[in-house]
Amino acid sequence: MPERKHVVFATFFPSCENIHLTKDVGMIPYVLHRDFGYDSRLICYENGEYPYLKTEVPGLELQYIRCQLPSLKRLLKYLGGCPRLTSSLKLLSLLIDALPVILRFGKEIDVLQLYHLKPESVLIGIAYRMVNRRGVLQLKLDMNSHVIEYYDKHPHERRNKYPIRRRIFNLASFDIVSVESKAMCNFIREVYPFLKGFEKKLYYIPNGIDASKLPSSPKGYGDKENIILHSGRIGLYQKGSEIILKAFADICNDFPGWRLVMTGQMEEPFFNYFRDFLGEHEDIADRIAYLGFLKPRELYDQYYRAKILAMPSRFESFGLLAVEAGAFGDIILGSDLPSLRDITNDGKYGYLCPIDDIDCFTENLRIMLSNEAELSKKSGLIAHFIRSRFDWTKICDNLNCIILDGLRKRRNSDVEI
Repeated sequence: MPERKHVVFATFFPSCENIHLTKDVGMIPYVLHRDFGYDSRLICYENGEYPYLKTEVPGLELQYIRCQLPSLKRLLKYLGGCPRLTSSLKLLSLLIDALPVILRFGKEIDVLQLYHLKPESVLIGIAYRMVNRRGVLQLKLDMNSHVIEYYDKHPHERRNKYPIRRRIFNLASFDIVSVESKAMCNFIREVYPFLKGFEKKLYYIPNGIDASKLPSSPKGYGDKENIILHSGRIGLYQKGSEIILKAFADICNDFPGWRLVMTGQMEEPFFNYFRDFLGEHEDIADRIAYLGFLKPRELYDQYYRAKILAMPSRFESFGLLAVEAGAFGDIILGSDLPSLRDITNDGKYGYLCPIDDIDCFTENLRIMLSNEAELSKKSGLIAHFIRSRFDWTKICDNLNCIILDGLRKRRNSDVEI
């Protein structure tokens, strides 16, 4: 009788850096390993050091992709003015580097998880399928909300079925196509032409937070500080950082006890804007703090102290920061994006504004700071909602059931969790 073995789960994410290990890229394989006994690995280039392997995701293994043609990498540096050629050569370079890993180890990988609907994911999926017909192949779309806006503005594109691309995509024979928000899931089912016919393989699988690393109960609202937190890549166009700065400046004199705290890497072009903004608002400059990049536990401390998370993003695939902050009882003030609707229970436990609507953002901020009794109530509600709906263990439990069902359909398995 053959020896039973654990399910081997591999995430393919070539650009993985240390910071990705605490996001969905690292957390899904890690939680499947920790809570469900998977043999989990992450396939990537060696992009610096990975201290979080010991401190945040112990037991997760990295399998490195090696550069096969250094001369091709050097060539790419000189072709910055030719975007199409550069894009094609980058894809070629990645395939040359990654295919030896997939072709050599693909047969022992029971589940291969790929990110984003792009050529490299489809081609790596086809290579995996060539060596392993019995494995489960997952495509995690991680699709941002811009795509919905695009098809709303270009309805004629809904008729474009992309027949040649679809035939190539079908060769990979994906078993699971997952998306992170309910609205995006409905959009793909009803509108998105490329994935028409994949409804039975489409799953809503949100991102989450590791509840095992949280305090058993969030800090009471009355014990928190009067802090509005804005975190992420500060100054990136996507994040809309200037919106919260302007909104806070407009109302802060009416609420002298409140402060704005910003954390995360600041984009270089935004430094000058931020400096000039503080210079123009010297009377409130001491109430705006920039703390820089924080490690996960340091960021959790800011969630613990803050009452409000400001997230005026122009687009997101999933608002992971909102899930993390909400689990600590921070009320979300954000843009009306699909993932933020899910995280705030359709706005019941937060305040959402149309994208780029600074007047709405400012007015909602004023309403929030004027009604702390309502904030206190919503703080407890959102913390309970997040912890019950967006816990990585519960999310991966669902994924585990989908995977096992996929494996059963693919083969008569002796795999044991």
